Amino acid sequence: AKSNLTESNLKIALFHEYAHEMHYQSCRRQIADFAYDDYDISIAEILAIHAERRIKQASYFNPYQRYVRIIKRLEQIPEFSSLPFHQQWKKILEFKTREELIKYLQQHKV
Repeated sequence: AKSNLTESNLKIALFHEYAHEMHYQSCRRQIADFAYDDYDISIAEILAIHAERRIKQASYFNPYQRYVRIIKRLEQIPEFSSLPFHQQWKKILEFKTREELIKYLQQHKV
């Protein structure tokens, strides 16, 4: 049977399971307040889902959000934001790499 897991869903599932292991190890090393078997399943799942949500928020997990932040920074530059869309597009095309664009943003202190 073919799996429906995309790469991002697989990463989320891995972090979910890793969170369960972290919970277990926290208890084993007496970092947690109670013994592992004293926690009910709800707390275990809350911890795991909390880990999922955090990884979804991480910029390295969601490159789209990282790119949105770059656009927002560009829009803070008056010389850029005052341009019509087609000229903004042309300006972005002046950069060959993300690093070049980041350097431009830094030069404009945004």
